[in-house]
Amino acid sequence: MKKLLSTTAMAMVLATVGIAQAQEDELRRIIEQQQQQIEALERRFEQMDGDAWSAREQIERIDRMRAEDLEDTVTRGDHPGSFKLPGTNTSVAIGGYVKADLIYDIGADVGDTFAASAIPADGSAGDRKNGNFRSHAKQTRLNFTSWTPTEIGEAKLFLEGDFFGQGGNQTFSNSTTFRLRHAFGEVGPILAGQTWTLFMPLTSYPETVDFFGPAGIPFIRQGQLRYTHQIDDAWSVAGSIENSEFSGRTEDGTTVGADGGDLRFGVDTLPDFVAAVSYDRDGWHGRLAGVARLFDTEDAGSDDRAFGWGLTASAVVPTFGDDSFQANVTFGDGVGRYIINGFNQDAFVEDDGDLDTIRSWGLALGYTHHWNDRFRSNLVYGRYQVLDTNLATDTDSLDTVHANLIWEPDPKLRFGVEYIFGRRGFDDGGLDNTAHRVQFAAQFLF
Repeated sequence: MKKLLSTTAMAMVLATVGIAQAQEDELRRIIEQQQQQIEALERRFEQMDGDAWSAREQIERIDRMRAEDLEDTVTRGDHPGSFKLPGTNTSVAIGGYVKADLIYDIGADVGDTFAASAIPADGSAGDRKNGNFRSHAKQTRLNFTSWTPTEIGEAKLFLEGDFFGQGGNQTFSNSTTFRLRHAFGEVGPILAGQTWTLFMPLTSYPETVDFFGPAGIPFIRQGQLRYTHQIDDAWSVAGSIENSEFSGRTEDGTTVGADGGDLRFGVDTLPDFVAAVSYDRDGWHGRLAGVARLFDTEDAGSDDRAFGWGLTASAVVPTFGDDSFQANVTFGDGVGRYIINGFNQDAFVEDDGDLDTIRSWGLALGYTHHWNDRFRSNLVYGRYQVLDTNLATDTDSLDTVHANLIWEPDPKLRFGVEYIFGRRGFDDGGLDNTAHRVQFAAQFLF
């Protein structure tokens, strides 16, 4: 019995050990399978992560390609009618127009523009003409504007020229050179470069088909440094230092410096100083401007200095509908160069080199009537009066009248016909003379 029990116990132990071994083997197999599954999942995750990085790289590559393409692509600019220079944040606009003028002078020929100061004296050789026709496109102009954001504000650049330069002849090619009109930059309240003088009343300038416009109104472009302060939405003040140049004559009528003598002019020790205050609101405009000047000359025996000054007041007054009245008045002593007809009338240079400034005044009035949204007319009167004359052939006064009809079928098309009358008065009244002109113009803007 003992032997039987011992044998039975041993068998039970061996059976238990066998079962445990089998269970251990099964557990090891299950663990191995799970480890294989984990490793498979890890490989899959690694592959997925690699795929994600590959997709990310593809997106970045596409973005880089798009950026490179944009650097060579023209896009819309920040201002109407402008485009962005490829690869920059600068907006650019190109503009201008072609203008054809057909002119017939009834009597004396006064030039490509109606300059009343060019009307010849009565009975002179230039007065003995039976009429003159001319046609040209010299007023045609081209301009370039750009705007660039900067840390101190948007910087604006403006460049413009036309073809009223030198050269050309009517016999063969009628070619003339391109000349500079405007070249300036603006950032914030600062302007630097060449443009209209601050003394000039741009807003109230009457509209004429003739390029020259009425007598007696300020008109000049020159280099300057200007500061403008906008007080509110209507009022502004501005000041500038501008290019100075003495435009005068000797006692015998010779343009200063033209005789090749020792006399020096335009020494320009100081700039011209200009200031203006303006009001603009709801079509109403008012402006007052002043200029202060210093003239300086030298010759072999003496030199002299003289002070010149000028004031101009201007206004635009709305009347009926879109109609308006424009008024400009200018007065000064030594302000001739700033008035459209005042060339060589800043001062006389006496034989001993002393300066005698010339007083003068100007008046320009205009009325604009809109017949409808496409037709308008302007009636413009101008007068320039010189209060100091020297020779019998000196200009004493100028009067001009412009009457026109302008048809604008499209903002980019403009056609006009104009009658112009001019009268030139001399120191010797017996030389007074008149001129008449009819002018047609076709203007194509872009």
